[in-house]
Amino acid sequence: MSDEAAPPASAADEPAGVDILVFRAEGSSLTLVGGEGRGAGWSGIVALQQNEEPGIERARRGSGPLRLDEAAPVRICGPYWSAHAAIVPVGAAHVVVFGSDQPLDRADVELQREAAELVAAAGEVPAAKLLADELEVVNAIRGLIEYRPVNVAETSRHIARQAARMLSCELGVVVVRRGERALTETYTHGWEAAVDAEALGDALLALVEAHPGGPQLEQDLTAIAANDGFGLAQGLVSRLILPIDEEGALAVLAVGHTEARPRGFTDLCQRIGGSLAEASRLLLAQAISREELAAERDRFARVARTDALTGLHNRNSWEEHLIAEQARLDRYQGACSVASVDIDDLKTTNDAAGHAAGDALIQAVADLLRGQTRATDHVARVGGDEFLVLLPETDEVGAETFVQRLASAALRWHGPTGAQPLAISIGTATARGADELAAAVAAADARMYAVKRGHAGSA
Repeated sequence: MSDEAAPPASAADEPAGVDILVFRAEGSSLTLVGGEGRGAGWSGIVALQQNEEPGIERARRGSGPLRLDEAAPVRICGPYWSAHAAIVPVGAAHVVVFGSDQPLDRADVELQREAAELVAAAGEVPAAKLLADELEVVNAIRGLIEYRPVNVAETSRHIARQAARMLSCELGVVVVRRGERALTETYTHGWEAAVDAEALGDALLALVEAHPGGPQLEQDLTAIAANDGFGLAQGLVSRLILPIDEEGALAVLAVGHTEARPRGFTDLCQRIGGSLAEASRLLLAQAISREELAAERDRFARVARTDALTGLHNRNSWEEHLIAEQARLDRYQGACSVASVDIDDLKTTNDAAGHAAGDALIQAVADLLRGQTRATDHVARVGGDEFLVLLPETDEVGAETFVQRLASAALRWHGPTGAQPLAISIGTATARGADELAAAVAAADARMYAVKRGHAGSA
C-alpha cells in the first residue's frame, strides 16, 4: 500500500469552481451533452435512467429549480456529488444541474435563463472529445499491459495502482484467490485512513460470491445501511467491483472514492475499469505461471542438491559450498574446519537386520549431526555411510569441541529395542588462510579412517 504523487489527468478528475451539467432526455434516459467544469469533462460519458434519479424527477414535477444545500457533499445525480446544487428543468427534453462547494446565491429566474442559454448552445458531443475518451481507454490498458509480471503480489499491486490512478480513486484493491488462499494487495492515494487489506479482501470475495455474474456499481454507499465490509464504514462513498475472471473465480479488482473527494463513476470510468479488469486476467495468468515455474525449478534444484534418504545436502551441494567457502577463506584469511564422519559396521547391521534397519541408522546419524551443528555449518551425506561437515570460522580447538560434543551425543543415543549401538568414527582437519579446503577434506578423511581402524566399532 502506498500514497504517491498525484495521478495523471483522467475522465474522473475534479475541476474547481461551479460545475454545470446539461442533460438531454432520450426516452427514459438522460445523456450528459455538455456544460462547464465536470459537465464539459464528462460530456458523452454519463447516461442516467430518470427513474433512478429522485432529485431530477422531483425537479421535473415542480414549477422551478430544485435547490439542495447540505453541510457535506451528497450525490446529486449519477456520479456527480456536491454540497450545493440546483436542478433546473428546461422544457420536456433537457435538465441542467448547477453544483458548487459554495451556496448558489443566484435567483431562480437567473438560473432558469442561464440554463435555457446552455441548452440552446448545447449540440452533439464534439468528435475530438469522443476521440479523446477512446484514447483514454487505450492509454489505461497500455499502461497496464506494458508491465512485465514478476510475481502475483507485485502484479496485483500494479493492477490496483493503475486502476486507482486512471480512475482518480483514493483506493484500489486486487484480491487473487488460489485454492483456499487469498492474496490481497491495496493502493491508496490522498487518503490517510488505515486499510485492513485482509478484511477488505474477505469482504470483496463475499460480495462477488453473493452477487455473481458481472460488475457491481454503487454510486452512493450512503444509501446502503448494512456494513458489508467494503462501504461507508470503511470510509468509501462509491465503489466499482469488477471480477477479473469468470464470476471472480480467479481474482477481483475494486476501486473506491472516499469521503475525502466524494463522487461516483462515469460511463467512461466504468468502461476503463472493465477494460483494465479484462486485461488484468492475462497479466495475472502470466504471473501465476511464472511463480509456478519458479517453484518447480526450486523444487528440482532442491532435489538435485538434497540426499533423498536423510534430507541433508548431497555431494553436489557439498562441492558448491566448498567452492564458496574456499573463496571466503581466501578473502578473509580466517579458519575453517572439516569433519569426516562414518558409521561403523553398517554392513553388519544391513546383513543382520536388513537394509531398513541400516537406513534407520543412517537417518539417526543425520539427525545427530543436525542437532549438533550450527545454522552456518554445512552437513552433507556424500556416500552410503559417509558424512562431511563444513565448520566455517572454526579452528582446531573448535573442531575438537565439535568432535567431543558429537561423540557424547552418539553415546547417549537410544534406538529402538534390539538396535545396534550408534558407533561412528570422526576425523577433522583445519584450513587456514590460503590453505586448500580440498586438502583439509582429504586429511579429515584419512584421520577418520585411522580412528576407525583404531577403535573398531566404538564411538
